[in-house]
Order: sequence, then C-alpha cells, then structure tokens
Amino acid sequence: MAAPSTLTLSLRRFVSLPPSPPPSSHTYHRCSLPHLTRSYACLPSALCAAPAPGALSPTSLLAHALRSGAAGPTRAAMTAASSMLHLSRLSVYLVIHGVWCITPLSWLYLFLTFFRGAPLPLPKPLHAGLAAYCALEAAFSLYHAYLVRQVQQPGPPPVYGRRFLRGVLIRALETGMNDFAPYDDDGHVCAPEADSNNSGNGSVVTPTTASSTGSTGSNMQLRQRLAPVAASSSSSAAGTAAGTSQQLQPPKRPHFLKQHARLRAASVLPSFVFDQPLEEEDVRARRFRDEFALWFQAPRSHITARDAERWLSWALFGVDLEVIEAEASSSSAPSSAGVPLSAPTSAGGLAVWRDAEPIARSGSPMPPPARAFAPSPAPGSDSSARRNKAQLAARARDETTAASTSTTTSLPGEWDPVSESRLDLILYCRELVEARQGCAFPKRAPHWGADVGTDEEGLKSAPKLKSMRLTMDRVRVDGRPLASYLATNALSRLALMGAVRRGFKHEREGRVEYLIWRPKGWSRAKAESGDSRYRPIVFLHGLGIGLAQYANFLYRLTSSPVASTHPILVPLFPHTSQALFHKQFLAPVGHHEMVETLRGIIQHEGWHRVGITIVSHSMGTIVGSWLIKSLGELVRRCCIVDPVCFQLWVPHVIDNFLYGKPKSPVQALMRYFVGRELGTAHALHRHFDWTSNILWPSELGPNLKSAHHVRVYLSEHDAVLNAAANRRYLRSHGMRDLEDGGNIVLAKGAAHGETLMANGPFMDQILEWLATPDPDDEVTN
Repeated sequence: MAAPSTLTLSLRRFVSLPPSPPPSSHTYHRCSLPHLTRSYACLPSALCAAPAPGALSPTSLLAHALRSGAAGPTRAAMTAASSMLHLSRLSVYLVIHGVWCITPLSWLYLFLTFFRGAPLPLPKPLHAGLAAYCALEAAFSLYHAYLVRQVQQPGPPPVYGRRFLRGVLIRALETGMNDFAPYDDDGHVCAPEADSNNSGNGSVVTPTTASSTGSTGSNMQLRQRLAPVAASSSSSAAGTAAGTSQQLQPPKRPHFLKQHARLRAASVLPSFVFDQPLEEEDVRARRFRDEFALWFQAPRSHITARDAERWLSWALFGVDLEVIEAEASSSSAPSSAGVPLSAPTSAGGLAVWRDAEPIARSGSPMPPPARAFAPSPAPGSDSSARRNKAQLAARARDETTAASTSTTTSLPGEWDPVSESRLDLILYCRELVEARQGCAFPKRAPHWGADVGTDEEGLKSAPKLKSMRLTMDRVRVDGRPLASYLATNALSRLALMGAVRRGFKHEREGRVEYLIWRPKGWSRAKAESGDSRYRPIVFLHGLGIGLAQYANFLYRLTSSPVASTHPILVPLFPHTSQALFHKQFLAPVGHHEMVETLRGIIQHEGWHRVGITIVSHSMGTIVGSWLIKSLGELVRRCCIVDPVCFQLWVPHVIDNFLYGKPKSPVQALMRYFVGRELGTAHALHRHFDWTSNILWPSELGPNLKSAHHVRVYLSEHDAVLNAAANRRYLRSHGMRDLEDGGNIVLAKGAAHGETLMANGPFMDQILEWLATPDPDDEVTN
C-alpha cells in the first residue's frame, strides 16, 4: 500500500515530464504537517495530491497520459512521495477524518437544503451542482452499506483433509524449537546457526535421536511401537546379535505423555512431545505462549482449554466448536474414549521404541507440480476450452486428494487422530499446543465468578474469551465516499493506460486479467532455448490500488536493460485494488483457479522451457507461494519483498492490519485506506486460508541460501508485518543477511512498500539482481 501522494507521484512516470536519473543514494524523511503542506497538499479523499508548483493535477495527468509518453519525476517529487509514508500522527488523523466526513457532511447538506433552503451563500448553479454531488454521495453510502451487509455472509469452507491440516499444525509448532535466544531479544540477535537438526524446518523428530530426521528435516516420522518384551537374558542376547543398528535407547518419559492420553497413543509424535519435551519456564515455551496469546489479545492465564479448542476449530475447519461438538454427538463414529491410556512398556516400565520409518509429509494443497508440461498449443490456436476443462479436472482431483482420509499410517493398537471425528482431532491438537507451550491450559479462568460451574456443562456455558478468527469474524469495513473510489479507479485506469502506451499488452485468460510485455524481436524459440537471459519475470503486486502504486517500479523495470530480453507478466487483482466497478470486486479468483490459469499462460507462451522469475510484494507473496508450490522447479528465481506468507500461525499481520489498535500513524493510514476498504476486507476476511497460503522456507528449494536464486527484502519500519520476527525465522533456516554473504536485505528506515515505490538503493539492487544471468550462462557466453 502506498501513501496518498505516492500514488500520483509514481504515476507521473507515465506522463510527459522531464526525465531525471535515479538518485545514487536515498534517505527516508519523517514528514510533519508543515512539511507536508510545503511539499504537497494532500487530498486523501481522492487519494491524490493537490498540485504543488510545477506539479500536475489528477485531471491534467489523465489528459497528458492520453497524448504523451512516460518520463520520470524529479528527485524532489520522489522525496516528497517517500516522506508520505512517514507522516506525523496529527497529519494522518486529519487525513482520515477529512475523507470519512465527506459522507455525513453530504447528508447534512441535503438535510439543510430540504428543510431550510441553501445552507451556503452560493450561486444557484454552484449550489445545484453541490446538491447533486451530495445526493450522489448519499445514495452511494446506502449502496455501500448494502454491500457491507452482503459480505458478512460466510466464505467458502476449507477443502483440505485432516492429515494435511495436522501436518501443517505440527510444522508450525515445530518452528522455534532450536531458538534458544534470550526471550527479551530485540530481533537483531538471531537464532543459532541452522544445522542438520533444524526442527524449525517443520520436521517431526523420531523418539530415538534428533539426528534421525535427516539433514533436511523434510519428512514427518511415524512412531511405531514394539510389543512389550520380557527383560530376559535371552532377549538381550538376541538384541546384541541383531547388530548395533537395532539397539534401543529408550528416552526419558516426558511429562506430557503421562498427562495426555491422545499424545501417548497417537501414531505421530513431534519432537517437542517426546524428543525435546518442554518445561513451563523453557524460553522456547515462553515465547510460544506469548505468540499464541496474541490471537486472544488477553493475558495468557485467561486462555482456558475450551478457548484453545474454540480457536483450533476455526483454524482447522473454519467453524464454531459447538458445531463440531454437535456433529460428534450425533455421529455413530467411534470417539477417542477408546484411546489407550498408556504406551506399551517393557518389564522395566519404559516405553519401547524402534527406529521410526519416514512417511511422506502432506504436500501443499496446490495442483501437483508438472515435471513436464504438455505440448504447447500452436501460436494463435484456441485452446481455452480445453484448458478450462483441464483446470476443473485438476481442481476436482486436488480437492478429492486433499479431503481424503482413507489412508491410515497407524499400526494396530495405535490411534490415528485423522481417522476419527473432527472433535477428536481438535482435542489432539489442543494437547499438541499444550505440549509446545510447556503447560496445560487451565479449565477455569482466574477472573470467572463462583457462578461458573466446574462440570462439563458449566464450562461450556462459561464466558467465551474472544479471539481473532479471521474468516468467521465480522468483516470490518470503514465507510468512505464515492469520490475516494472515483479517484482510485481513475488512478488505476491512468496507470493501465500508461503501461499499455509503454508497450504492455492488456489481455485476459479466463477470469484473470494481466499485462504482458514482450520485448522487441521476441519469439518462442528464445524461451525454448533455455537461456536465462530470456527468462520471463512475473510481478505480483500487493494490496492498495493495484498497478497505480507500482507505476514507478514498472517504469524503472521497462526502462532498464532487463526489459530488452525478458518478457514481463503482471496479473491484476481487482478484488484487492479498490476496483469497485469491476465485476470481480467481490468475487476473488481462488488459488486453484489462479494457479491453473497462470500455468496455462506460461505454457501458451512457451516459458516452461526456461522457467520464470517471480518478484512479489506484500499480498502478492501469497500468490507467489501458490506458484512456488505448484510449479516447483519451474520457478528458477524469486524476489520476495515485505513477505506476508511466512509464519502465518502468528497473527502479526492480521493484528497490525485488521484487529489491533494502530501503533503508528502509517499503520492507521493503512488500516483505513486499505485494510478496511470493502473489497480488501472481504478478500481477507472470507477468502484467506492460512493453511494453504503459508510458505515454508524449505519449499524455496535447494537454493534457499543462494543470493542469486532467492532474495528477501524486509522493511525496518514495516507497519504490517513483524520484520524482526521474519528475519529471525528465515535466519533459523540457514539464510543470512546480504552483508554476511546471504540473501536477506533489511531496508533501513523504510516503511511497508517503500522499497518498490521509491527510488533508492533497494530498487536499484532489485533491478541489478533481475539483470544478473545464471552463472552457467555467464560461463557459456
């Protein structure tokens, strides 16, 4: 998301203004209200800047775009645009309330006009025009209120199977098991160097030794019990004769296996349950407890076992706990009441284990990666019908596979929670969370009165602790005038026209609109040559007003040598671009449809021979994660800017963007103009599935630590995500800062989105990175 004047100033790249070279250095300025007034008088109701001396108004911008090409703004203009992301608190609240009050003032003007005549001493033509505008705003406010009521309807239900959901939750809980840094760490002192036993990679450690997970930690482990054996000399001799590889070293029985029947009997054990049981004061448990408490925005001691179960019912199945309990009570399926209460033990009273055998971890719920694409359709042929049929078949196949729970991984006598009722899985997952935090949830909250019963019925009727349940909570929308939408749509249209004038083609495939840049002299033969100098770039934009806020980046990209050989694909996302008048404004393209459509475009253009490079920002990193999971090795390189796809089990993003009280002026600005805009709020509250949107570092492939193949940019003053936590998380997987020879870049002093929306060293770095060919090509050529 960009600040108001950033949008207009960026668009000036596409209008006739004197060009200027990009600055060699960049400084982010804090802007007070007087500074803002001197630079550009901000009119946020139109999300554009009033003309300062030498600047163009939005109307003249549109006129110039129709008759002239693109050129660059002055350095002073870009400095002013950058400073808009560092407004003072007073400036921001004046801006927000100035926009919001347009609607009530319009109603007031109409009311006074109807009952008392013209409220202002204006000429009749001017009064008539103002009254007509106020009537339009009043009518739009009613329509907007109607749409707000419509979007409160439930979103599509999750389609993924219990085995996959369990795998995602366990991977999330395993994260941080190797992070022994002090709890009060400020984010600059990161976890120890990642090693071969990095549990944060999402592995489930076998109960024998931590090293049994392998060097990558890419497989979940199946716990297999042996029948009780007699402690006799004959059995000991047999064990010795079998060789040292079969020797058993039973670990110490963890306290949570003693307390939780489901964990003792389950067929899969994460490392924090058996191999590395956590005590309550363990720094890793304390950090996790505080992160989990963020979902409830309440003290940890107030979170009861039932509160945790209620949150898990949303996180896994998207429904209320009461619905699942009613389903379990009416079902004839066996429940976990028959779960064995203890593991098989030897004569010495210790659980007996043998080496676990790895089972494949549930993969990402994406259309399966294609090792080889089907033969490309001939240029100009109409293959849309065949492609649409293939998309529907792929989606049906994937959803059927993901929802299937028929395959069991448990042994006779063991309990497989994914084959039981949904309630059983929730209770099992609650015990997993308790094991991870080193203590059990209390049955009663300390602030409850004596009138709350202690039996099961009393606990069910106890006060509910409110938690953030994104897809079930009310869609939070803040009102805004029609003028705001008219201005943002005009800016978006202007940016689209400017992009087309510069050489992009505006095309559509199915429900996905996109811009595509084909360099002069481009042919499919170049892509099929496999030369990285011809590798296409896919740019995935974030929330805001779509293409308009990235006009500066696209101008720099198409003006660089990169555009002379690399095709560029820019999918458009109207549902998060405030495109009120677009038919897909409240009908987002889902991940299956989006991925299959982009796969079809890639195949049609012949790009599957050379692979693609992905540049994604903010919400675009979610779409980027879909592509990385689906296309696999076809994604040769990726640049991830301000990522919101990591650590989605910690609610930093939704708390900062949707729920929590704004902690900074720019956070308040983003909250009103983006987070609580109708289309964006609807997309986030009803179409955001964290289990499928999440990107695990291991899914970036074997080149995770390569600065040439993977580059991650984090903004130091990001008001949306927790840059310090993301940096710690990525470093725990072996990534390092760029200055240390790694591929993580912390943009000092930058706010969310500023890396791609303002000239400076970071944009220069990204363009230089895009222009760098593969090392093999450099040697060959």
